[in-house]
Amino acid sequence: MKKTVALTVMLCGSLFAQDIVKNGSFSQIGSNTLPQNWQDKSMSWSVTDSDGSADTFSVQFNGAKKGKGELRQNLVCKSNTEYKLSVFFKKTGNRLPYVKILDSKNTVIASVKADAKINDEWTEYTASFKTPKTKKIYVVISAEGTDGVAKVDNISIISAKDAKKAKKAAVSNLFIPPAGAVNIALNRPYTMSRKASYQRSQDAGDAVQLTDGKFTKGHFWTQKSTVGWSKQTIVEIVVDLGKVQPIQGFMYSCAGNLPANVPFPDTINMFTSLDNKTWYYVGDLIEKSYKEVGKPDFEKYNLYRAASMNMPTKGRYVCFQIRQDPSKRYMFADEIMIFKGDDKLLNVPMSGIKAESLDKFIDSMQLATHFREDADYILKNADKLSAAQKKDLADKFNEILKNPGRFDRPSDKEFIPVLPMHKEQEKLFALNNIVLRANGYTQPIFWQNNRWDNLYPVALPPKGSTPAAVKVDMMAGEVRSESINILNPTDKVIDYKVSVEGLPANAKLSCREVLFVDTKQNIYTASALKDGQGNSVTVKIHPGMSRQIWFTLVKPDLKPGLYKATVKATAKDAPTITIPFELAISTVKFPARPRMHIGGWDYLDHGGKYYKTPGNVAPNRKMLEYIYTDCPWAKRSILPTGAKYNKEGKLLNPTKLNTKRWDKWVAMFPDARYYCIHISSRYRNSWGGEKYGSQRFQRILTEYMTAFAAHLRKTGIDPKRVVLHLVDEARNHSYDQVFINWAKAIKNSGAGFTIYSNPIYGNPQRDAMPELFEYSDILCPNLLYISGNPVALEFYRNLTKQGKQFWYYTCHGPSRLNDPVYYYRAQAWQVFDMGGDGSFFWAFGCGGGQGDSWHPYTQVCEYSPYYVSKTDVMAAKQSEGVMEGAEDFEYLAMLKDRVAELKKAGKKSADIDAAEKLITEGPRRVINAYAADENGKRVKYSILVSRIHWINNHDRSVPDQVRLEALRLLEKLQK
Repeated sequence: MKKTVALTVMLCGSLFAQDIVKNGSFSQIGSNTLPQNWQDKSMSWSVTDSDGSADTFSVQFNGAKKGKGELRQNLVCKSNTEYKLSVFFKKTGNRLPYVKILDSKNTVIASVKADAKINDEWTEYTASFKTPKTKKIYVVISAEGTDGVAKVDNISIISAKDAKKAKKAAVSNLFIPPAGAVNIALNRPYTMSRKASYQRSQDAGDAVQLTDGKFTKGHFWTQKSTVGWSKQTIVEIVVDLGKVQPIQGFMYSCAGNLPANVPFPDTINMFTSLDNKTWYYVGDLIEKSYKEVGKPDFEKYNLYRAASMNMPTKGRYVCFQIRQDPSKRYMFADEIMIFKGDDKLLNVPMSGIKAESLDKFIDSMQLATHFREDADYILKNADKLSAAQKKDLADKFNEILKNPGRFDRPSDKEFIPVLPMHKEQEKLFALNNIVLRANGYTQPIFWQNNRWDNLYPVALPPKGSTPAAVKVDMMAGEVRSESINILNPTDKVIDYKVSVEGLPANAKLSCREVLFVDTKQNIYTASALKDGQGNSVTVKIHPGMSRQIWFTLVKPDLKPGLYKATVKATAKDAPTITIPFELAISTVKFPARPRMHIGGWDYLDHGGKYYKTPGNVAPNRKMLEYIYTDCPWAKRSILPTGAKYNKEGKLLNPTKLNTKRWDKWVAMFPDARYYCIHISSRYRNSWGGEKYGSQRFQRILTEYMTAFAAHLRKTGIDPKRVVLHLVDEARNHSYDQVFINWAKAIKNSGAGFTIYSNPIYGNPQRDAMPELFEYSDILCPNLLYISGNPVALEFYRNLTKQGKQFWYYTCHGPSRLNDPVYYYRAQAWQVFDMGGDGSFFWAFGCGGGQGDSWHPYTQVCEYSPYYVSKTDVMAAKQSEGVMEGAEDFEYLAMLKDRVAELKKAGKKSADIDAAEKLITEGPRRVINAYAADENGKRVKYSILVSRIHWINNHDRSVPDQVRLEALRLLEKLQK
């Protein structure tokens, strides 16, 4: 049957002309929940962020407040011009929304009103009109009726000429069945392996809506016609066709928006069954759809109907097994279809991979996908093989992969995916020896790549990767690392003991094995750093694989000079291999601790309970110290309790507050520079029982903070060292207003606390309330949001020059796929470039919401830069990146200090000039290595997010190049 693709037309004036209505989507919220750019003196309308026609925002009127209920905006238009009005209405009850366009004399020149029949369904209304001679008109939104809720969204007014252009261009490819296709799933019953759990779309209709033949109108996941799931990776929908039917194809209708954590499905495995017990695999609907229909735009909100009319089979029961990106939180669908095939299919025997258990099948298929990727990787390196040899190798792979159902493994809760993950994968890796030997590798060797790269377990060593020596160049007192790889091209497993012989004990060497661990996203990562025995570590190397050894010098206490040693790998029945090890200790010594502020919302004030790891508090605390964390975080409940107030808000017991929990937490971090508290005022909008905003609230908070500050000073803590995070990620005026109410009261107390804010405005000067920045002592925007935004960068640079303290934070996951250099380490360089002094990451200790990094398939999303378990932690290359970034920052700061000192003394030299140039240009060189386009301009958010993915090929040597240039200059300038 012929494939058919429909073009769904959507009016989108912004493509060709400026919409004269400002904030017609109502997504920008002003004070008192009114939309920005709109006026409503009666305060009858309000913004809702839970239902919209194109996004989650709209305005609604329910008549709860008195007044005319008119929302109005003054517009500037072209005179004597044809315009087109477009607006979406939705209503419940008999309250009908309407829109009027008025001229300067309040004469109605156009109007539209909702039809009484549009019950709880977004519907577009349009009207054409001609403007008067004047250039001023008014748009008025109102409602009539006595009960129910009227909603309005996406109101736009553009010229009629441009509306025609937009109508032609604004199209998307949504599959529609070809003429004559019969949907045999229509109104058939179905079951779901996971109950629909997304609250905004959840209703009793979820049990029938997927086969009711109706597609959602309006913003997909805010409509009751949609079925949605939260925190699910796999959902199985089984449709009962009532009898065995011939089947030609399938359709699955969904929507996605990656920035909103809503992906499109990774796979939709299709199965059929005669008895609802034994299942037969038909194919992957997503794979077929991408070839036949095309792919959706993954980076923005849009609809997609995964479909294929070329999957002939038969069955009574049909299973849609949907699997999505595990790092994302939500999954949505509104309709599924099954298309009837030719009756001849009823005479064809059931075929395909047989699956007794759908759950085990997807586990086996997950491994099979990995193994096929491994085989493809090895075959790509097989250039030295003849065509016959290459075919023979491919046949050997196919023999291993021919029956994926036998790739059994424990359940996700039990399985720890450290490679090799399966005996069949060991066999597959061993076949890599055919390629290795064709390239001349017959005996184990040392070889080297950049230690920060994500090493593939069966990588072919590139030319020039056999080093003369392992070299580390550093200051005494800091932590730096280097790595070496061992290749095993033999036919047996080798247990190598790798040791470094000849270094003084004060070198404080730690040898660690780099583990290959799979992720929920099915991407291998060479990240986990398993401790060895000080200057040695034993590694098991399977045939065809390489293993990486990570050598870390942990604050060596050595005199300046070059220290020579030997790396030796020894094993029974295997050749001993050696390579020189050279440690260069600079004449410049690293300070006792770097000055950069490091933190990551560790929340150890809850005894590890927040991240479900109460058994790993001590190891986690040790890890925080290791990576230079000087800003621990606590939740609001850490604050002193027991305050009592009179009716005027006076604190009656200022010296008797219960500070036990606070004092215990502070004792955990005696060397902290700041103690950070996430108060989260937006969601906890009262203090002492009084809602924020009132005079009594102001006094209560002022007096409480005064008493708290008195306790701090009594215990030797300056209140300036206590950082209060009031409102998370302020993004509109309603957020700003909450922040201002709280910050004003705290500032009025004169207690001296430090106020922190992390707004996410794209244009903060234009869109945010100025008091947000006036009351903030520390500004900590999200680096990824503003990196490619020159307006925001300049705005924050200016505030930093005016004395505001500047930090960066990021919260992108999954952490294991974030580049250790260009997500973690390079953030410190970005901070230095902005004149700041703090680098923060969500989150130190978050094990995917389950307190366990070692079972990634059951995680929601991993954010911790190091591995956590219920009882322990393990360093990773990502956490090493955080630490080395703080040290890099110190190099630059030390150089800057030295230059200033010399210039103050009247010194001049070429080295001083070179140092000044490096202080400015060095960070830009690091940043431009990944965050700039070919013209040196920083790239936007969507591009930057793709570049910080660890599998990308970057030159990760740039930070070390600049670091060593700074070190050489420091050595020259200290003389």
